[in-house]
Amino acid sequence: MAEVVQRNLEARLDELDELERKGLFSRDEIRTIVRKRRSFEYRINKRIVQKEDYLRYIQYEINLDLLRRKRKKRLQVVGPKSTVDYSIVQHVHQLFQLATKRFKGDLKLWLQYAQYCGKVGSHRQLSQVYGHALQYHSYNAGLWISAAKAEFELNKNVVAARTVLLKALRINPDMKQLWHEYFRLELLYVDKLLKRRQVLGLDLSEIDNDEVSDGILQYKTASIVFQQAMEAIPGDVQFCLLFLPICQLFEQTETLQDEIYKGLTEQHSSSEDARDALARRPLKNLVYSVEKGMVVESEKELKVARKECWSLYKSAVSDIPTVKMWDFFLLFVLDWCKQKMSTKASTKLCQQLLKLMDTAASLHCLSPAIWYHRIEVSLCLGLSDNALAHSISAVDEHSNSLKLWIKCLQLHCTLKEDCSDVEKMFQQGVCSITGKDSLPLWVMWYEYCQSVCPDRAETVFERAADDHPAVSEVMNSCYLEWKAQTAGIKQARKTFRRLTTHTPVSLRLCQTLIQLEKTQLQCHMKRLRPIYEKAIQDHGRESAGTVGVHVLYLKLVFRNISVEVFFTVY
Repeated sequence: MAEVVQRNLEARLDELDELERKGLFSRDEIRTIVRKRRSFEYRINKRIVQKEDYLRYIQYEINLDLLRRKRKKRLQVVGPKSTVDYSIVQHVHQLFQLATKRFKGDLKLWLQYAQYCGKVGSHRQLSQVYGHALQYHSYNAGLWISAAKAEFELNKNVVAARTVLLKALRINPDMKQLWHEYFRLELLYVDKLLKRRQVLGLDLSEIDNDEVSDGILQYKTASIVFQQAMEAIPGDVQFCLLFLPICQLFEQTETLQDEIYKGLTEQHSSSEDARDALARRPLKNLVYSVEKGMVVESEKELKVARKECWSLYKSAVSDIPTVKMWDFFLLFVLDWCKQKMSTKASTKLCQQLLKLMDTAASLHCLSPAIWYHRIEVSLCLGLSDNALAHSISAVDEHSNSLKLWIKCLQLHCTLKEDCSDVEKMFQQGVCSITGKDSLPLWVMWYEYCQSVCPDRAETVFERAADDHPAVSEVMNSCYLEWKAQTAGIKQARKTFRRLTTHTPVSLRLCQTLIQLEKTQLQCHMKRLRPIYEKAIQDHGRESAGTVGVHVLYLKLVFRNISVEVFFTVY
């Protein structure tokens, strides 16, 4: 190993001599560089080498090259470039090659090497790096895309970029991301050609014969890519839809968009997502034209586009009367209602929206989210009774929706005067929403009783104590606080003793009583100490919250009892 290290160091002596001759480094600094390199060489030539050994050596060489550049600029060293200007970079390349040869399966290392090549401008070497990396990581879509991007943007070689993606698709024909990026590549290439002709002031009649015959400027290649993608991955609506936003990033792609929409109509006519995209097309086209500066948006054009969308949506829900399809239609109208318009127009549109929701409800095609919007729209129009009736129907149809139950109970608490009716709804709610998810309903019930019918609050607490542990823990703490406020601390202590007959005792309950005891005018140690000891005894050290209880207990003992007792407790 020593011979290999010495040979590697001697191979770089000319570089160090030139650095000293140009005055970039002193003799002492050269000795330090040799000593550091010898140390790194021994590390990377061991029998068992770690990846970090290579990375530390590489980082040292990069920092050394950066220091050389700064000193050369500061000292204003002029003249033609010599081997010393490239030798450190070449050395870093050699180190990366040794590292990747030893750690072939480390994708992060390959990417670091590729990033370094791009940073120092070694574009030819970058292509080789990606080529070697893809031999070992041929199923990584991101690596294929990065390789194609480097060929297209850095090497300015669209043929090589196309070759990379075609090879990627031969190996991974079912990777959706590769198809989208290949489609984007062809669009980017045509966009660059069109912009170049625009800068040169050329028109379509001056296009080269090869370009006209191939139909490149008419996006024929991108069209073929789309067709092959549909054949490779048939029946995937979302895959097909993702080609549209890529198209809309480029100009003069209307024909290509028509082809994509035609594919949606022919192959996915029974899909809700496809019909939603087709129904929104008139509005999308208008927005696209405005963004590109092709037309000026006006209220009349918007109105016409939205009416056309409305008509297409009505046809869609007639053909596909499903919950998802109605959701798309109603959400479109909801978005329309949120746009700026006169109060009269807004009220009329909201009324039409409610009629549509009534139709969907009669078909049992309203999702919980749309039910919620239906209640909100009714409240906006001042139809409180209708909103209450809708909330009851909503929880009847979707009894497991916590959001709907909260809205329904809020309306009952606000609009209903009879406490018994409200209490019945609360009982239905906590029976429908089981487990820890029912906690917000229990809290609402307690707050309602506290403000409207305080005599029923204790019944709520008693029922909550038998519910899920997560619910009973919170509600028992609220029960203790309520008891202290309404009946005094003595009753709160009795309630605590009754609630702690079964072990283990809730840590939150103990903390609540501790806080209540501390708020008293006379806080006795004999009251607090049993509570602390019970909390620590029942929960032990495995509970994260018990650490804070230990600390508070030790502080309490230290302040009120002798030091000997403090160390005993500790």
